[in-house]
Formats: sequence, structure tokens, C-alpha cells
Amino acid sequence: ERIVKLVFGLREPLFSLVAELFPGGRLVLVDMSGVVRASHPPGPTSKEYAPPSARTTVLERGEALKIIRELDDGVRIGVALARELGLGPKYSEEVLARAGVDSSAKLSDLSEAMLGRVLDALESLRLDLSRPSPRLYLDEGVVVPAPFTLTSLENLGLKSEPVESFNEAVRRFYESQPSRVDEEAEKEAERLEKELNEKRQLLAQLEGEAEKKRRLAELIFTNLGVAEEARLDVLAGLSRSDVVSVNWSEGTFTLKIGDEQVKLLMREPASRQVSSLFNDAKMMLKGVENIKAEIEEIEKKLEETRALKKPTTTTPVVRRLQKREWFENYRWSYTSGGRLIVAGKDASTNIKLLKRHLEGRDVVFHADVRGSPVAILKGGSEAAQEELEEAATFCGAYSRAWREGLSAISVYMVRPDQVCFSPPPGTYLPRGSFIVKPPKTYFQVELKLCIGLREEPRRVVAGHERWVSSVARAYVCLVPGERTGEELAKIFSGVVKEKLGIELSREEIEEFKTLIPYGKARITK
Repeated sequence: ERIVKLVFGLREPLFSLVAELFPGGRLVLVDMSGVVRASHPPGPTSKEYAPPSARTTVLERGEALKIIRELDDGVRIGVALARELGLGPKYSEEVLARAGVDSSAKLSDLSEAMLGRVLDALESLRLDLSRPSPRLYLDEGVVVPAPFTLTSLENLGLKSEPVESFNEAVRRFYESQPSRVDEEAEKEAERLEKELNEKRQLLAQLEGEAEKKRRLAELIFTNLGVAEEARLDVLAGLSRSDVVSVNWSEGTFTLKIGDEQVKLLMREPASRQVSSLFNDAKMMLKGVENIKAEIEEIEKKLEETRALKKPTTTTPVVRRLQKREWFENYRWSYTSGGRLIVAGKDASTNIKLLKRHLEGRDVVFHADVRGSPVAILKGGSEAAQEELEEAATFCGAYSRAWREGLSAISVYMVRPDQVCFSPPPGTYLPRGSFIVKPPKTYFQVELKLCIGLREEPRRVVAGHERWVSSVARAYVCLVPGERTGEELAKIFSGVVKEKLGIELSREEIEEFKTLIPYGKARITK
């Protein structure tokens, strides 16, 4: 009973796999002579396989009555049916529901009329088993397959619908259940997301500290003579107007340089202190690179974990293979005048973009905030003012200002000959950085980005509303906010469905989410 035997072989049987489908059952590998070769959970081997004794189910009226009469009067009727008659909990409840008898009633409490109803219900159950009418019971996410009408479920308010076969009912039941792989993948994804957020916070903190030390070192370096002279005067006990305070117990003094106040050591030359600060910043930036590598690894694991989850069912979309252009390795868009905008995704792609693709007729954009992409407007030296503003807006949207929830940001523009990758002598230029020579042309832009579905060739695209609205009938406009990519993707999918009457593919939904700056936003249009 409830044992499945699978026979394997080529032209003739070689071995069998026996699956005992009941609590405490095993998977047993048996050779063709019937001897157990292996099992899980592990058990005795090299012995002939003997199936567990079959469970007896009593449905015949006379035999059932005889067994019940022999039981102790203190036994509850529900226990008697489930255990002694072998019905199990589910069908003992069904018999008692049909009979209208409480399962907790003791045998001594049953009248002859009540016992008669129980026996009648047993008989009706036997008849239903001989003429099955498979059904599926449904109620707000609850799906229960049944071989025939179950009064016990109807009493609970569950509605039923007939199905072609019991196999069909079981199939629909299992399809309604959350996959164990899905659940485990979801838990692992939550853990990885938490770890990823912690790493990103640590990264931002370390980058901030490194930048602070670097700026301090540069400030002292550019005023090295003043700093060293002040240090010697303090040691000599001389008074200076630019020395704010002296702490003899710490061995430090505070020097005012311009609008900044800098704490320096008395006993160490200013040049050595500058070197120490640059070294500290350099070590911190090495730590930044390590954390970035860890973040990349976690993001890879997170992507693999999410791939384990069952994909959402969507209408299949046939897409033509498209040639991949060089700028698709970066963030990209177009101006309303048709000029290409290309922006880096991080420090390394910023540098790669500038070194490999910056040409004489281009212009370069960078938001006036740490954590901004570099954006190149191809042929931008000949672009109209409107196009320059569009490129500046695209650059600002992917800067850290979006994450900070700002509504606008300053973005500057320079020519290619103003970009330099070599630091001045004696200074340190962190990896992924570059120097911009003045003058700079500034744009004050709104933090806003539009994402839409271009129909020909079909592609999810992002950029300024003037361009996106010209190539996509279905699009949304985003500003900084707290809605997640998943929530926004559902809204965008609805817009596409309404405007174009088509379903987005899973790849297009994922592409939409990757285009949202820092993964969060608010829809304004």
C-alpha cells in the first residue's frame, strides 16, 4: 500500500527503486533477485526486501461494528475510526461529518441511533470509493483535491468544482503550493540583500573617510610652508593669529587655513603628516576596492539565487536578435536631436569610457557631487542648448544625489582637453579618478528620468522625456522616491499592457528595474 516500484534496465531489468510513500518510508535500491543494495535513510542491506505490512482499512458494516464493540468504552469515536478501522484522520472526520457525530465523543456516549448513523456513513464512503467523482475544493488560496464530495470540507464553507480526474486535482494542488526551492531561495535572497546593504553602507562610509583625508592632505600640501612655519612657532612658544588653539597634553595644535581648521601634530614635520594622510587615504581606497569586489560577488550570488525562483508566467515574446553596439556596455540614451549620450556605471567604467571613447567634438558631463557617472555627449560641441540640458539631466539622474532624495543637482560640462588623468607632482590620484581643469559650464537640472518601451526595434530605454516620448508610446517618468523596483515594474507593465496591449517579457522587466537609479523611485507621470 502506497509503495511505488520503478524498474530500470536496458533490454532486461537490472534493478528496482522502491519508494515507500508513507511516514517513515524509505527509498530502497533492490537488485533483480530482490536483495537490498542501498537505502535512504540508511538501513540493513544484503537482505531480501520485505515491504511493510499493509494497513487494513475496514469499511464493511458488520466487521466495523464488531471491531467497535470490542473496544474500551473510553475510546473516542474519532480515534476508533482513524486508528482501529484504518481510515486515518481525514476520512474519519468525513464519516463523522456525514453522521453528524462529534469526533471527541466516547464510545460509551454513543446511542444506538448515533452508532447506526456512523455505520451508514461508512457504507456511503465505501460506495463513493467505488464510483469516484474527483473534485477540487477552493477557498482563498486553499486548494484541496478530493476523489468525491467531502461533507467535512463543505461544512467548513469550501466551494468545489469537478475535474476530469483525480490526477488533475492533485496536479492543481501541487501547482498551488509554494515551491520549497522558492522559499529557500527567497530566504537566501533576503540574507544576501541585507549583507549587500551593509556592505554598501560600509563602502559609502569608507569612501567618505578616504575623501576627507585626501582633501585634508591636499589642503595642507598646498599650504605646506605655512603649516610647517606655524608648527615651529608653536613649539617655540610664539603667538600666531592663524593658530586657533594649542593642546600640549595631546601634542597638537589647530591651524586655520582659509575657511578650514586643521589639527596638526607639533612633533612631526608637516610634510610627513601630509604623506601619512595620503597613505591613509590610499589604504582606505584599497579597502574600498576590496569591498567593491565583495559587493560584486554578493550581487552575483543574489542574481543566481533569484534565478532559482520560479519565473512569473508571461506571454512569450518573439524578439529578433540585435547587434550589440559598443555603448550598450554603459548607460546610454539619446537627445531629442538624435545625439548619443553614454555614461559610466561606476568608477572603472567612467575611466574606460573617457580613455576609449572620448573624441575631440564631444563634451563631458559630471554632477557636482561625489558618486556621479561621467557622461559623454557625442558631437556635443555642435549640440543645441536643449540637447546639452538633456545630457546633463541624464548624468544627474544616475548620480548619488538621486539616492539622497534631492530634487535637483548642479552638473558641469567641460571639453575633452580639460580632462586629465595625471596628478600634479607630489600628489596622489586615487584609482578611478581624473582631474578636470577649469573653466566649467554649469547646468542646474531636475532629477528626473523617463523609462519606456520602444517598439521598433523593441527595447526598454531611458532618458529625457523629450526623447523617450518620441520613441515610446508607453513610458513612465520617475523622480527620487521610496518605491522599489518590483513595485515600479508592476506599474510599468500595466502601462505597457494598457497602451500597447502586450505583455512584457521577464528580461524586459529586469531591464526596466536595472534602469531605475539606485533601484528606488516615485512615478510622477
